[in-house]
Amino acid sequence: MSCCNPRSKSKWPQSPIFPFLALVFVGALLLGTCSRNETRTADSGSAAGAKQIEELRASAAQIAAQQASMTPVNTEWTFGETVSAVTGYYDGEQLRMIDEQMNMGSHGSASSRFFYTPAGKLFAYEEKKESRSGAAGNNVVTEQSELRLYFADPSGLLSGERTVAGKSAALLGIEEQTVRMHARELEAALTEAHSRKP
Repeated sequence: MSCCNPRSKSKWPQSPIFPFLALVFVGALLLGTCSRNETRTADSGSAAGAKQIEELRASAAQIAAQQASMTPVNTEWTFGETVSAVTGYYDGEQLRMIDEQMNMGSHGSASSRFFYTPAGKLFAYEEKKESRSGAAGNNVVTEQSELRLYFADPSGLLSGERTVAGKSAALLGIEEQTVRMHARELEAALTEAHSRKP
Protein backbone atom coordinates (compact mmCIF):
# COMPACT_ATOMS: atom_id res chain seq x y z
CA MET A 1 0.00 0.00 0.00
CA SER A 2 1.27 3.45 -0.88
CA CYS A 3 2.53 5.63 1.96
CA CYS A 4 0.68 8.52 0.34
CA ASN A 5 -2.64 6.83 1.02
CA PRO A 6 -4.26 8.71 3.94
CA ARG A 7 -4.95 5.33 5.58
CA SER A 8 -1.35 4.21 5.31
CA LYS A 9 0.35 4.71 8.68
CA SER A 10 3.83 3.97 9.93
CA LYS A 11 4.44 3.34 13.63
CA TRP A 12 7.66 4.80 14.93
CA PRO A 13 10.01 5.90 16.60
CA GLN A 14 12.95 4.00 15.15
CA SER A 15 15.50 6.09 17.05
CA PRO A 16 16.11 5.46 20.78
CA ILE A 17 16.22 9.21 21.41
CA PHE A 18 12.67 9.76 20.15
CA PRO A 19 10.84 8.84 23.38
CA PHE A 20 12.88 11.51 25.19
CA LEU A 21 12.20 14.14 22.50
CA ALA A 22 8.51 13.24 22.42
CA LEU A 23 8.35 13.64 26.20
CA VAL A 24 10.10 17.03 25.96
CA PHE A 25 7.73 18.23 23.24
CA VAL A 26 4.56 17.04 24.98
CA GLY A 27 5.88 18.50 28.25
CA ALA A 28 6.46 21.84 26.52
CA LEU A 29 2.90 21.79 25.18
CA LEU A 30 1.53 21.16 28.67
CA LEU A 31 3.79 23.80 30.25
CA GLY A 32 2.41 26.36 27.82
CA THR A 33 -0.58 26.72 30.12
CA CYS A 34 1.01 26.68 33.56
CA SER A 35 4.14 28.77 33.05
CA ARG A 36 3.29 31.19 30.28
CA ASN A 37 4.35 34.34 32.18
CA GLU A 38 8.01 33.40 32.73
CA THR A 39 9.50 35.31 29.79
CA ARG A 40 8.58 38.27 27.65
CA THR A 41 7.17 37.85 24.15
CA ALA A 42 9.70 38.29 21.35
CA ASP A 43 9.02 41.13 18.94
CA SER A 44 10.33 42.32 15.60
CA GLY A 45 12.44 45.16 17.07
CA SER A 46 12.48 47.16 13.82
CA ALA A 47 10.49 48.06 10.74
CA ALA A 48 12.71 45.73 8.69
CA GLY A 49 12.07 42.91 11.15
CA ALA A 50 8.32 43.52 11.02
CA LYS A 51 8.41 43.40 7.21
CA GLN A 52 10.34 40.12 7.28
CA ILE A 53 7.80 38.60 9.67
CA GLU A 54 4.92 39.65 7.40
CA GLU A 55 6.71 38.09 4.42
CA LEU A 56 7.18 34.82 6.32
CA ARG A 57 3.54 34.87 7.44
CA ALA A 58 2.43 35.38 3.82
CA SER A 59 4.71 32.55 2.62
CA ALA A 60 3.23 30.18 5.21
CA ALA A 61 -0.31 31.12 4.15
CA GLN A 62 0.60 30.53 0.49
CA ILE A 63 2.00 27.06 1.23
CA ALA A 64 -1.14 26.17 3.23
CA ALA A 65 -3.31 27.36 0.33
CA GLN A 66 -1.40 25.09 -2.07
CA GLN A 67 -1.76 22.02 0.17
CA ALA A 68 -4.19 20.25 -2.18
CA SER A 69 -1.70 20.40 -5.07
CA MET A 70 1.13 18.80 -3.08
CA THR A 71 1.85 15.12 -2.43
CA PRO A 72 0.82 13.95 1.07
CA VAL A 73 2.85 11.39 3.02
CA ASN A 74 1.44 9.97 6.26
CA THR A 75 2.88 8.48 9.43
CA GLU A 76 2.00 8.44 13.13
CA TRP A 77 3.61 8.02 16.53
CA THR A 78 2.44 7.13 20.03
CA PHE A 79 3.93 7.85 23.43
CA GLY A 80 1.91 6.80 26.47
CA GLU A 81 -1.60 8.15 26.00
CA THR A 82 -0.41 10.62 23.35
CA VAL A 83 -1.23 9.68 19.75
CA SER A 84 -0.09 11.86 16.85
CA ALA A 85 -1.12 11.68 13.19
CA VAL A 86 1.46 13.36 10.92
CA THR A 87 1.16 14.37 7.26
CA GLY A 88 4.04 15.80 5.26
CA TYR A 89 3.25 17.76 2.10
CA TYR A 90 5.82 17.52 -0.71
CA ASP A 91 6.38 19.67 -3.77
CA GLY A 92 8.20 17.13 -5.89
CA GLU A 93 10.88 15.73 -3.59
CA GLN A 94 10.94 18.76 -1.28
CA LEU A 95 9.04 18.83 2.01
CA ARG A 96 7.14 22.13 2.28
CA MET A 97 4.74 21.59 5.19
CA ILE A 98 4.11 19.18 8.07
CA ASP A 99 0.66 18.94 9.64
CA GLU A 100 0.50 17.19 13.01
CA GLN A 101 -2.72 16.36 14.87
CA MET A 102 -1.86 15.35 18.43
CA ASN A 103 -4.28 13.82 20.93
CA MET A 104 -2.84 13.96 24.46
CA GLY A 105 -5.66 11.98 26.04
CA SER A 106 -6.95 13.55 29.24
CA HIS A 107 -4.50 16.46 28.87
CA GLY A 108 -6.06 17.83 25.67
CA SER A 109 -5.06 18.09 22.02
CA ALA A 110 -2.88 20.16 19.70
CA SER A 111 -2.85 20.93 15.99
CA SER A 112 0.52 22.06 14.59
CA ARG A 113 1.98 23.05 11.22
CA PHE A 114 5.65 23.41 10.27
CA PHE A 115 6.53 25.39 7.11
CA TYR A 116 9.67 24.99 4.97
CA THR A 117 11.43 27.08 2.34
CA PRO A 118 12.10 25.61 -1.15
CA ALA A 119 15.60 24.87 0.19
CA GLY A 120 14.14 22.77 3.01
CA LYS A 121 14.67 25.16 5.95
CA LEU A 122 12.06 25.51 8.68
CA PHE A 123 10.82 29.12 8.67
CA ALA A 124 7.48 29.12 10.49
CA TYR A 125 5.49 27.14 13.05
CA GLU A 126 1.81 27.43 13.99
CA GLU A 127 0.06 25.68 16.84
CA LYS A 128 -3.48 25.61 18.21
CA LYS A 129 -3.88 23.82 21.51
CA GLU A 130 -6.62 22.85 23.92
CA SER A 131 -5.23 22.08 27.38
CA ARG A 132 -7.23 20.31 30.07
CA SER A 133 -6.36 20.14 33.75
CA GLY A 134 -8.15 18.60 36.72
CA ALA A 135 -9.34 15.68 34.59
CA ALA A 136 -9.03 13.30 37.55
CA GLY A 137 -11.53 15.35 39.58
CA ASN A 138 -14.82 17.05 38.94
CA ASN A 139 -13.37 20.49 38.14
CA VAL A 140 -11.97 20.11 34.63
CA VAL A 141 -10.49 23.36 33.30
CA THR A 142 -10.10 23.78 29.54
CA GLU A 143 -7.93 26.48 28.01
CA GLN A 144 -7.42 27.44 24.36
CA SER A 145 -4.07 28.81 23.21
CA GLU A 146 -2.23 29.60 19.97
CA LEU A 147 1.47 29.90 19.19
CA ARG A 148 3.26 31.26 16.11
CA LEU A 149 7.02 31.20 15.66
CA TYR A 150 9.03 32.70 12.79
CA PHE A 151 12.64 31.64 12.35
CA ALA A 152 15.54 33.74 11.08
CA ASP A 153 17.94 32.42 8.46
CA PRO A 154 20.16 30.49 9.01
CA SER A 155 19.02 29.89 12.60
CA GLY A 156 17.47 31.61 15.56
CA LEU A 157 14.02 32.82 16.54
CA LEU A 158 12.97 35.97 14.71
CA SER A 159 9.60 36.37 16.43
CA GLY A 160 7.22 34.48 18.68
CA GLU A 161 3.56 35.21 19.36
CA ARG A 162 1.39 33.45 21.94
CA THR A 163 -2.25 33.97 22.82
CA VAL A 164 -4.17 32.32 25.64
CA ALA A 165 -7.98 32.53 25.64
CA GLY A 166 -7.66 35.13 22.89
CA LYS A 167 -5.31 37.41 24.85
CA SER A 168 -1.61 38.06 24.30
CA ALA A 169 0.64 36.03 26.62
CA ALA A 170 4.38 35.66 27.19
CA LEU A 171 6.58 32.99 25.66
CA LEU A 172 8.18 30.34 27.88
CA GLY A 173 11.65 30.62 26.39
CA ILE A 174 11.81 26.93 25.39
CA GLU A 175 9.64 27.05 22.28
CA GLU A 176 12.38 27.34 19.68
CA GLN A 177 14.42 24.39 20.97
CA THR A 178 11.48 22.02 21.44
CA VAL A 179 9.91 22.88 18.08
CA ARG A 180 13.20 22.46 16.20
CA MET A 181 13.96 19.11 17.91
CA HIS A 182 10.46 17.80 17.23
CA ALA A 183 10.58 19.02 13.61
CA ARG A 184 13.79 17.04 13.03
CA GLU A 185 12.17 13.84 14.30
CA LEU A 186 9.08 14.38 12.15
CA GLU A 187 11.26 15.13 9.12
CA ALA A 188 13.20 11.89 9.63
CA ALA A 189 10.02 9.81 9.93
CA LEU A 190 8.50 11.42 6.85
CA THR A 191 11.70 10.94 4.84
CA GLU A 192 11.51 7.23 5.63
CA ALA A 193 7.81 7.07 4.69
CA HIS A 194 8.43 9.08 1.52
CA SER A 195 11.22 6.72 0.44
CA ARG A 196 8.67 3.85 0.39
CA LYS A 197 6.40 5.75 -2.01
CA PRO A 198 6.10 3.83 -5.32
